[in-house]
This record gives sequence, structure tokens and C-alpha cells, in this order.
Amino acid sequence: MVAIESTTFEIPDEPAPRLGWRLRQVSFAAQQPQCTLEFEPGVNVLVTTPAGVHDTVWLLKQALHGGDGVHAEFLTADGQAYVVFRPVGAHHRLIELETGAELPMHALDVLAVDTPTEPDALEAEVELIHRLSLIDQEALWEMADRLMHGGPEHVEFRHAEIGTPAPRPVMPTADPSAEEARRGLLRRRSRAHTPTVDPTKILTDTASLWWWLAGRVDVPTVIAQRDRIETAAQLPGRLGALSAVGQAQHPSHTAAVDPADAIRAVCQLVPAGTEPAGPHIVTVPGSIDRDLALLLLERLPSLDLNRQIILVTADEAVVDWARLEGYARRVTLVEPRWANANQTLPF
Repeated sequence: MVAIESTTFEIPDEPAPRLGWRLRQVSFAAQQPQCTLEFEPGVNVLVTTPAGVHDTVWLLKQALHGGDGVHAEFLTADGQAYVVFRPVGAHHRLIELETGAELPMHALDVLAVDTPTEPDALEAEVELIHRLSLIDQEALWEMADRLMHGGPEHVEFRHAEIGTPAPRPVMPTADPSAEEARRGLLRRRSRAHTPTVDPTKILTDTASLWWWLAGRVDVPTVIAQRDRIETAAQLPGRLGALSAVGQAQHPSHTAAVDPADAIRAVCQLVPAGTEPAGPHIVTVPGSIDRDLALLLLERLPSLDLNRQIILVTADEAVVDWARLEGYARRVTLVEPRWANANQTLPF
């Protein structure tokens, strides 16, 4: 994580890395009726109305940079707490809670925010995640770790540009262990049956093996997608089980889940990246089967996340799932706290 001191929470002369942060509370004082939302650092499921899902997502994403009447309390990566006051028709203020010091509003610009993924970039991510999810995961990440922290061979590789029009390296034919390693990596086997390969025999060919399997993409980019890749690697078995259950309950049932749509859902629900970032504010994709959505959601609490997730939904099945997970303290179900009882969301 990137640690900061409260006295340095401002725009430096030179661009600085974006800072990770978490929402703790958002108050919509300008709405009628007024409401307050309280969040935890991990996975949060926010209940809203069907008509209010997209507006709620937009308002949350604008919480720190929005308009009058929206107040937000948040934590930065080092645990410092701040609050943004945006009263209607009055001066907006940024306050450091421990000291009460007022900071310039432009200091918020250093906080990391999600940026929309371009359609072409999303399709490239889907293709990459699908390809790498077919590889034996234990061997894939062992190979990535070796290239990141291994011998001198990884230095030139790490600085290679993605998409450079260079020929795909040819696998050595004199060393059968390398070709056997490739076949083993492409076999979808359980961890207990992962082929054992002597690392000393393929170490010199690790970079070539990586290019052969992953294409021209660097290791840090793949590591940033690790949670998504591992989630996608579990999809075939989960989809098979889902289809079997559906057919057992309804003999005429046929699985209609497009694997590409499922991986797009993974990209939407599971955050990427290894650097500190802001909240990952999402909705359940409407294009995927509800049972599959719940299978993907079950993955979220088990991830070693370095960021907060806020899932906005009006789906009763998702709310029921969040309530059950809440009993185990794996998920926080967020329901608005109203100024007056028996109210519904105003947006």
C-alpha cells in the first residue's frame, strides 16, 4: 500500500501515484427524504430499487467529486480519515478528521478512480483471460513468478512492449521436457494431478514457454488480472454443475450461458490490478444467468482484495445471498439509514 501523511495530502509539483481509498459513509442531504449509507472495507451489497440502480452507481462514483448536498467520509490507504462537506449553496470543505485541519479541495485529485474500459480493450481482456484460464493455474503462476524474480532471462522480457510485431518464439525441439511442459500446462487437471517437471530442465526455456502460451503480453499485466483469470478457470466446472442441476430439476433445461459472456461478467464483477485503488462500484450484469451470477459473487469474499467492492442491486436473490453471507461477516448488506422511517430510495 501507499502510505501518506495527512500533511502531504495535496497535489505535488510532479504527478504522484494515485492513492488507494475506501468509502466509509455517504450522506445524501439534498435528497428528499435524506439518507445515509455506511460501508465496510470489503464486499458491500447496496440495496436499491430497480429504477434506481444506475443512478445510485453514478451518485456513488461522484461522491467525492459530485455536486451540492452530498457528503462523504473516506479512508486513505494509510488509515487516515477525511470527510468532504458539500452543503447546498455554501463553501465545500475537505477536513482531516483526526486534526480537524482543512485541506484544499483539489487534494482529492490524487485519489484513484475507476475509468471506463473501452469496448476494444474489454474484448482484449476477455480473450486474454479466457486463454490463460485454460492453462494449469499452479504452473502458470509459478512460471510468472519465475519470470518476475528469476534469473537474467526475465530482464529483457519484462521490458518488451506489448503488441510488438515480433515473431512468436519457436519452442526448442531438442529438449522434450519443454514440449512436455507445454502439453502439461494445457491439460485441465486438478492440482493433485499436475505433472511434475524438473524446473532445472525448463528454466532456460521459461520465457519462450510464456510467449508460446500467453502471447505477447508482459507478466505484470497478467498478474494484475490474476483474480479474474483464476475465477474464469473455475467456470467450466461450475457451468457444468449448474447445467447438471438444471437438467435434473427440469429435464428440458439446456445451458445457454455463453462462455464469453460469463468471462465479461467476471471482468465486471471482479476488480483487476495490484496497486491501491478506490472502490469498485458495480452492478450484476443483466446479460448473464442469475445462478451463474450468484456463483461468481460467491468468489468475491474469498479473494485477497486490496480494494473495496460496492455491488448495487435490486435483485432479491442477490440480497438474500448477501444477507446469508453477512451472518458469516463475509459480506456487508448495506441498507439506507433514513432521516424518517418507512422510506424508499429517492433515486
